Order: sequence, then C-alpha cells, then structure tokens
Amino acid sequence: MRGNLRMAKAVLVSAMVVGALALGCGPAFGAQSRAPTPKVSEANQKTLHEAQEALRAKNYSVAVAKAIAGSNKTKDDVYVGYVFLFDVARAQNDLSGQMKALQGQIDSGFLPPANQAELYRALTGMAYQQKDYHKAIDYGLQLIRGEDANPEIYQWVGQAYFELKDYKNAVRFFNSLVSEKEKRGRRPERNELVLLQAAYIKAGDKAAAQATLEKIVRYYPDSTTWLALLYDVKRERLDPRQKLILYRLMDATGNLKLSQDFFAYAEAALALGLPGESEKALDTGLKA
Repeated sequence: MRGNLRMAKAVLVSAMVVGALALGCGPAFGAQSRAPTPKVSEANQKTLHEAQEALRAKNYSVAVAKAIAGSNKTKDDVYVGYVFLFDVARAQNDLSGQMKALQGQIDSGFLPPANQAELYRALTGMAYQQKDYHKAIDYGLQLIRGEDANPEIYQWVGQAYFELKDYKNAVRFFNSLVSEKEKRGRRPERNELVLLQAAYIKAGDKAAAQATLEKIVRYYPDSTTWLALLYDVKRERLDPRQKLILYRLMDATGNLKLSQDFFAYAEAALALGLPGESEKALDTGLKA
C-alpha cells in the first residue's frame, strides 16, 4: 500500500512538472527541441508540490522558498526548482529574475546541449532587452562559437556593439560575417551589409563604407539602394561624360525625380553634343 502511495505521489509530481514545463520557460526563439522529462526525487516531492500550489495561489514568496528548499537534491530536482522560480519571476514581470532562473536551469546540469543552447538564445535577447549589452555579446558569441546561433543572435550581438559605441568591434563582427558568407558563395543579408556600412561610417572609414554600399547595390539592386549609391556619386567631381552616365543611371533606376537633376542631365547631354537627349531630358523634367 505504501509503495503504491509513493508511486502515486511520484506520478503526481512528475505530471505537475511536465505541466509547468509545458507553460514554457522563456521567450520562443526559433524551433525548440523537446526537453527531457525530469524525475523528481522522493525526498523533494513534497516541497516542490508545495511550490506549485503556492504559485497557483500567487503566493510568490512561499513559492520561491519552497522551490529552493530541500536537501540532497538531484540535478532533476534543481532543474525543476528553477523552472518554478522562472514562472514566479515571469508572473511578477521580473526580467532579471527570469534570467537568473534560466541560468539556474542551465547550470543544473540536467538539460542536454541542444536545450541549453535554446535557453542561451533566450538569455541573449533578454540581456539586450535589459540593455546589458556586454552580457548580450557574451551570450551571443558563446552561441556563435558553438554554431548554435540563429540570425537574431547575430543581430543582437552586432547591435549591442553599436549601443556600446564599440564601432571597431562592430566592423570586425559584421565584416567577418559578410566575408564568411561570400566565401561560401552565399549572399549576405541586407541588414548585415547595412549595419557593416554604418559601422564603417562611425569608425571613419569612408572608403570601406563606399565599397560596402556598392555591395548592397550589387546584392540588392532596387531603386532605394541605387538612390543611396548614385547620390553619393553626385557629390564627387565628375566630368561631363561621367555626369551623363550618372544621370542615365538615375533615369534607368527610377531615381531621376528632382528638377535640378533633369536640368543637369540636359546640360551634360548638350555638352557632349547630344541635343536630342538633352531636349528629351528637359521636356521630361518640365512635365514632372
């Protein structure tokens, strides 16, 4: 009879734990691996059951006390305790507490590497949200080194460097990312190139910023990227032939819109002995 009672209690606690885990243990970041089901030791079943009941009753101080109570805990017990601590912190909108609970789940030693990586991805985003940019970078680089990073991680790490005004490392980070993709014959993400160009500008490297802008146009040749490049070229000293080519490109990419550009196009064509093209540019400009 006692054996059956102990078994029933174990089933009850395991069911509660699975229920708590089903609620989630943090923000969702991409596909998640199913975590193994913890087996709570008999010695700690009572306190964890009381932690669950206190959590349901919104008696958070008791829930915390019960979740960390007990002795001779197995790694399963420790992990489940931190799951409850996470839920308590989430119920109170305590982001710092949630992060400590997620780190506790990782440190418990219960989760396999794939599930640990999921929690580190959550921690990276939460650290960035808390404006703890150094920690966001540390978490993110750990994931990148372990090849467990998704595109969001690269975004957070790169933007964290910007927030810290560490443009040298922002350049190094995005340049490495873009170069690696190009070596593999893959197209870098547009946002990666934009941030790399911005980092070069902030770092004062105009030539590299210009080269990166040209890459943006090459990989993403729409009217917006052409506009940025062509208006950058407009600031240079150009001879009449170069000006003519510039305004032809502006026309071809849908960026010939301002009256002064139509007149400049007409002048460049006339200077090169192309009155027909000059008149057409002038007439189009007047109609526009």
